[in-house]
Amino acid sequence: MTLWVRFEQQGVIGFGVLDGDAVAVHSGDMFDRPQATGKKAPLSAVKLLTPSTPSKMICLWNNF
Repeated sequence: MTLWVRFEQQGVIGFGVLDGDAVAVHSGDMFDRPQATGKKAPLSAVKLLTPSTPSKMICLWNNF
């Protein structure tokens, strides 16, 4: 199973595939044909982020 992650490295946010103790960096859109760049970032040098950034917040009120 492929494990996709988003990460921050030196103030730059990127995404890629978890590959052992590194992240295989990809470019493009994570959800529309991402392309492998051939670069790897060690897990010790990146900060893992949430899987995606929320685009909106939906709240329910008086739901019973």
